[in-house]
Amino acid sequence: MGASLPAAWRQAIFLVGAGGALLTLLGYVLCSRSLSPSSRLGLSLVLAGGVGNLVDRIRYDGAVVDFLNVGIGALRTGIFNVADLAIFAGALVLIAGRLGERARWM
Repeated sequence: MGASLPAAWRQAIFLVGAGGALLTLLGYVLCSRSLSPSSRLGLSLVLAGGVGNLVDRIRYDGAVVDFLNVGIGALRTGIFNVADLAIFAGALVLIAGRLGERARWM
């Protein structure tokens, strides 16, 4: 993603932009008094995964290292890293938390 962009634009979007978004999310998680425990956990997992991918981008000249290759034989279902797992798990926790809140209101 972004391979056709000039290097300066790629760095601005994927390093500065992502870093700013992560700092904003960190501030929200730390300062918000209205977050439920499940929302706080989900957002923290998303934040941790985002930081992991940002560290990869800083260390590896804008690239993220994906090293888990899941599949059976020739069937490959995904190539990802632990940071991606944290982001996905955080999204699942957020969705489950919202569904649980909705069920309580019905």
